[in-house]
Amino acid sequence: MKGNRKRQRGLSLVVTLLVLVIMTVIVFAIGSRAIVNLNFTTTEKYRTMAFYAAEAGLSNALLNYKKGQSGWDSGIGSAASPVNLFNGASYYVQVTRNETQQDMTAPNGTIVKPGQIHFLGTGNWQNKVAQQQVAIVVKVNQGGAFDYAIATAGDVAFNANTTITGNIKTSGSITNNAVLSVKPYNGEGRVLVTGQIDNGTPHGSSGKWVHSNPDGTPNALNDVRARAGITAPTKVDGWDYLGNPDSTDDTLAFINDGSLAPTSIPGRESLPNPDMTELLASCRTITTNNYSGSLTFNYDGEVVYFPNSSGDPEGIGGIQITSLTGKGTIVVGSYGKPGKLNFSTGGAGTDNVNLIAVDGGTNSNWAGSGTVGGAKIYNRNNTIINGLVYAHGTIKTNAHLEVNGSVISYNTGGVEQNGANSTFNLAPLAVQCPGFEAWIGGSTYGEVVIISWQKM
Repeated sequence: MKGNRKRQRGLSLVVTLLVLVIMTVIVFAIGSRAIVNLNFTTTEKYRTMAFYAAEAGLSNALLNYKKGQSGWDSGIGSAASPVNLFNGASYYVQVTRNETQQDMTAPNGTIVKPGQIHFLGTGNWQNKVAQQQVAIVVKVNQGGAFDYAIATAGDVAFNANTTITGNIKTSGSITNNAVLSVKPYNGEGRVLVTGQIDNGTPHGSSGKWVHSNPDGTPNALNDVRARAGITAPTKVDGWDYLGNPDSTDDTLAFINDGSLAPTSIPGRESLPNPDMTELLASCRTITTNNYSGSLTFNYDGEVVYFPNSSGDPEGIGGIQITSLTGKGTIVVGSYGKPGKLNFSTGGAGTDNVNLIAVDGGTNSNWAGSGTVGGAKIYNRNNTIINGLVYAHGTIKTNAHLEVNGSVISYNTGGVEQNGANSTFNLAPLAVQCPGFEAWIGGSTYGEVVIISWQKM
């Protein structure tokens, strides 16, 4: 009996110890799980804070863009010098702006198409204890006439070989005495004419039209339409070619009645007319009569206004800009008299500038009453311009001219191209353009449309 009791006590001790071991293991497992969950929760918290920091950076970068903030396309901060927020969070933003006609690659490997802008926000928590990246791709819908490489109420004459990337529309006619190559921009490369297309003489290469993709392959997604018909000879490669008179809304004439806002008439388009009050709200005025010489913008986006310009822009007189430094807008006008602008920077480089020649100095004496005159822009030397070239009257070039933006002639003066191998490439405005907000999506650049959002 005594032996049985001893064995029972020993067995009880073993069972007790086994239970204690099992309970210890369970408690340890629960504790370990809790620690893992706590670490996971803490890591997720840090990652979430880094994500919010990246989002904050993107929001600020987009705001800078919409406001036309100087240097917006340089991004915000850097990996070595990020922007510090609260409780150890920080961010930096990299911007890839594609103003070329070819694809570009963003820092994270995303392909950025022509006309698109890529923003990459990197958020950090506690000096990179946690890091998150968020990327967005946007494009700008400028709208109306700003969706054309060339838009005018007058005639267009191509007297030298010309390449256009994007759409062209005229309320007048087109006379083509050379080889005109039209390439699509974001899938569109249309030629829309209210009058007729006259392809000049049938000799040599005169009157030929070549329509192709940026890589030179044929493109049949676009068209040539003329309300009054197209004369022979015509050579069209890859076009949806309408030799007969067109009757669609696409070739209806622009409205250019002096209004300061787009028309609401269905099927019609307005040419833009700037609000002079907004355009000159914070300008620097140079009152020198018929100013001639170099010009330096004091800050990015500055508007410089020349109210006194007279004379023949193709000869003596008018405002003559021979060299340009900085980035901004030049406005020429003469308080009710036609403004004259000679622009000839001599091919020294690319000018990030808007060129605007208007009539009058205030809305009350021209735009508000629908009175628009014949202010002119004349290019006399090899020039590259990133921005808007806008005149109430004629825009003419007798030398090579490359414009990456839009060329708009408001009145019947039209556009005359005599410069060899000139190019007109539709592109978002490189320089903010006050006074045109009603025409380009309510901002100085245009309406921003987000194409994609990606969490890396």
